[in-house]
Amino acid sequence: MSVLWSVLAWGAVLALAAIAHLVFWERRYRRLRPPDERHYVRTADGWHIAVGRLRPRGADAHGAPVVMCPGLACNSRLFDFDDDHSLGRYLADRGFDVWMMDPRGTGDSERPGLRPRRWRYGFADYVTHDAPAVIEHVAARSGHARVLWVGHSMGGLIGYFAAAQTDAGRRLAGVCTLGSPADFSRHKEVLGFFHGFVLDWFLRFWPVVRLGHICSFVAPLAGRFRVYPETLFISHDNVRGETLRHFCVEVVEDVPRHLLDNFADSVHRARALDGRTLDEAHGALACIDPPVLAIAGDRDYVAPIASVHGATQILQSCAVTELVVGGGDAPHFGHLDLLVGDAAPTTVYPRVGEWLEANRPGRGGVAG
Repeated sequence: MSVLWSVLAWGAVLALAAIAHLVFWERRYRRLRPPDERHYVRTADGWHIAVGRLRPRGADAHGAPVVMCPGLACNSRLFDFDDDHSLGRYLADRGFDVWMMDPRGTGDSERPGLRPRRWRYGFADYVTHDAPAVIEHVAARSGHARVLWVGHSMGGLIGYFAAAQTDAGRRLAGVCTLGSPADFSRHKEVLGFFHGFVLDWFLRFWPVVRLGHICSFVAPLAGRFRVYPETLFISHDNVRGETLRHFCVEVVEDVPRHLLDNFADSVHRARALDGRTLDEAHGALACIDPPVLAIAGDRDYVAPIASVHGATQILQSCAVTELVVGGGDAPHFGHLDLLVGDAAPTTVYPRVGEWLEANRPGRGGVAG
């Protein structure tokens, strides 16, 4: 009996130490960076989506609205990370009215809590509920009939699929994607057996993958050894260790298993992210109207160049501009580098700003 009590006592001590470690480093690496305004938008299925607004700066600000959507396992802090890495504030300084959304379950949006059933949402919910609600809200508050969309990774894919919807699509004046793989046909080969096994089988044991907690726990070690899995997401020559440590705490979120199933089906079973067959989804995407800028990093292993280039073949009815950044005399760009890399403010931000300027909508009343 004494052995059992000793085991329980040591278990309690280790658990308390782990909690103390997590709380300490979350406080150490978390910085307050509030937007100019915080809005909460109710979706058709009853969720509350947080949207941070950065008002346009300067006397000549035109106020064209831009909705910014982060990717898988990230919140909107991705677009306003710090003084050196903030695409949101860069665009606001260029006169845009910037709206950064936290998809359900992330950031300041409504969270599922401890109820497993509440975690059963996926890509289709972002497209059919979160995106349309935010787009309508931004259009109404900004006084513009159409808005621009900027999305990183999955956030760009949400923009593609939202543009294919009748109501949301007519509100979009342009879609800019950063590291968004339009074509998953080669991902099974790129990921290999290990990643395929983890994505398709191992993670099925939990309704939610506590990636946010895991990254916060290991944050003190991030960027110090330049080893896998960091090398899958960043180029260490472009992302400082201190940046990565703050990123692990401030940006990374827990992920519902159902959403990972959507990606597993796309990679392993040739299904679209929203559950349709590829032919059905590609047929809808082929008819979207807004122009598209698709940016790829030269060393992005999550969204390889070929997968981003798939936008040209799939999005057939709109003008698609493809851009690869990195290489040559410039630093290499991985997946996250496109927004928080040291070279992003001088290499990526201006190209995004110039394209948005060229495609920004004129001011007008919200269309009925």
